[in-house]
Amino acid sequence: MMDQLIACIHKFLEVAHSPEFVAHASEFGSRLQHGIVKAYHRNEPDVVKLVEGIVNEVGTFSSNIPKANGVKIETRSVFVHGNRSTVEFKYNGKPTVRELADIIYIATLVFEGTRQLEVVTFNQVKKSKSARWYFGGGDREQLYLLAHFPHFTRKNKNGAFPPGSYSFQNTSGCLGTHGLLYYPGDMFVVSSRILNTLVASKPSVTLDWLVPRVLWLDLQSWPRHPLDMHALVELYCFIGRHRLIPPQCMETLLCNPNATWMRWPHKCATLNVFDFAHAYLNLQVGEMVYAPEPMRANRAVHDLVIALMRRLAAAESKGGKDTWSRLGKQYLNLTYASGQADQPPTDSQTWLEEGGGLGIVWTLIDLGESLAE
Repeated sequence: MMDQLIACIHKFLEVAHSPEFVAHASEFGSRLQHGIVKAYHRNEPDVVKLVEGIVNEVGTFSSNIPKANGVKIETRSVFVHGNRSTVEFKYNGKPTVRELADIIYIATLVFEGTRQLEVVTFNQVKKSKSARWYFGGGDREQLYLLAHFPHFTRKNKNGAFPPGSYSFQNTSGCLGTHGLLYYPGDMFVVSSRILNTLVASKPSVTLDWLVPRVLWLDLQSWPRHPLDMHALVELYCFIGRHRLIPPQCMETLLCNPNATWMRWPHKCATLNVFDFAHAYLNLQVGEMVYAPEPMRANRAVHDLVIALMRRLAAAESKGGKDTWSRLGKQYLNLTYASGQADQPPTDSQTWLEEGGGLGIVWTLIDLGESLAE
């Protein structure tokens, strides 16, 4: 299994530099930007409609890389109308109810027919007219939720997420992110944990004040993480080609779950929509929620995503919900290294119109087979 993961990452590093891969990322960035620009042109005051417009503008599109043994990249997006996916948690000791996120971004890497890696971020959208964002009471509660991920519960059974109690680690610091929109149509995406630290005592922040401080805080994490998985896989492949040391030594290093100094590379801030698009397709925005053992991954978040996709797959095929169902079923049909797949539900799901909504953007990167030696 470890050999397969190493071959997967090795091929991914090769494919990520191909013109077709870069073009897909650029197309994703263009669609995101068009959605944001249109929202500013409409002067859209309603956040739900704003998010819906952005998600719908992304739509569904795919790219093929025929020179890399059948690689296919497909981005799908849906906006789930109606159900407010609120959660309850304690903020300053008091029960508080907020929506979990505006958009969930998911990126899945498949190799030789099996799911290998998956990254997720819960993103909250915040709009400004002059690149200044204000944080009132409700905004701070939402920021606290995505920065800390305190224990929270879901009580409304009709939302996108099933009822239950949830506790998540935020290992990367990027499980929760904020998408700060600014005129005429761009987006600064930042880790909610970092943003929460910077706005703790300020009623508002501006883009020019925020960017250097965010980048400085993000930079401080690198001395504690001198090596990442990309570098180690490249080193492993180099050693294998030149037979410098027994490959078992590198395998032990790569699969050691206690190697806390080793991480999958990620970004806690992207300066514009195109920076975000390229980082997202390179699986560098968000938390690693699935990886073959013994690599560490946030399986609790992955379980929540599976529950969400099961509810989408069971959506009644009417009123545009067939697109929800197709996305959910496609996600659930992906097999794991064990050969098993997430079983789709059999009971249909009724969605009540409650004036809320949730955007889901999922990119599937199917790497096909191994690179020829």
